[in-house]
Amino acid sequence: PKHRYPRPHPKRTRRTTLRALPHYPPKKRGYLAMGKTVPTYRMALEFEISKWKSFRKTLRTVEERQAFDELMNMCRSNAMAAGSACNPVIFEPMIMSILIAQQKKLVKLEHKLVES
Repeated sequence: PKHRYPRPHPKRTRRTTLRALPHYPPKKRGYLAMGKTVPTYRMALEFEISKWKSFRKTLRTVEERQAFDELMNMCRSNAMAAGSACNPVIFEPMIMSILIAQQKKLVKLEHKLVES
């Protein structure tokens, strides 16, 4: 059956890709932003963490890199709460997540000291 509109030739169609940060609004030709134009907190967090990769690479010891990775995992663990804060600055909720995780560790250590 003939279609109302002719279908484009498969080789002539341009592929469009949904890009996350930092391409809102899309600047390159061939990228299509669909749905939300504001990235989710998790997407913005991963982008922020990726910006710190060069810093991580320059850390001298393995222990420092592991500590950095733990801090970034602390940010990821509180992503739901940080996302509901509706803060346009991503770094502030990251720091709050790290502080909360550090506080939890301190409380656990204090309880262990009191028990022994």
